[in-house]
Amino acid sequence: MKNTITILVLFFLAACVQKPSVDSRVWFNSKDISIKVKDGISYVSGEKFTGIIYSLYDNGDTVFVYPYNNGKLDGVVKVWYDNGQLQEQRGYVAGRREGMQKGWYMDGTVKYIAGYKENMYHGQVQEWFPNGQLYRVFNYVNGQEEGMQKMYWDNGELRANYESKNGRKYGLTGIKNCATPWSDSLKRLFAGM
Repeated sequence: MKNTITILVLFFLAACVQKPSVDSRVWFNSKDISIKVKDGISYVSGEKFTGIIYSLYDNGDTVFVYPYNNGKLDGVVKVWYDNGQLQEQRGYVAGRREGMQKGWYMDGTVKYIAGYKENMYHGQVQEWFPNGQLYRVFNYVNGQEEGMQKMYWDNGELRANYESKNGRKYGLTGIKNCATPWSDSLKRLFAGM
């Protein structure tokens, strides 16, 4: 009796588990389809396009995958280098970048990781030089710099270190102030003394 109840409970729980949804959009090779874009909406034969467009290298490897729904990018866009290395992965919802976006150099080292919300930077954005050295770590809220921002030279030296608060920057921004036009004249004048 105890085993029967256990089996029934497990059966009931298994029936409640949702199965992952399968993308039912049709796949089209980019060579076989003609897309027209008007006002940011993609059309095929005059209809808003829903489907997945892909392209292949001559060796059969995938170049890119672009998912569309109702004429707009919708889903995960992926692009590969010709060596098979993933180049970038971007998420879209109704034509707008959304969520974590990632990019890689051809050798597989990370190029960038950026958070997006409604097509704007949101959260942390990190970028690296091709040598693997960190280039910058910036923080954003709804597309605007907010919080600590750091930038580095390709040798790892700090280039900028500042805080963005309410649209103002406080600290070392890495931007040189304008020089007076008199500075060269003054140097020449005092050099002769």
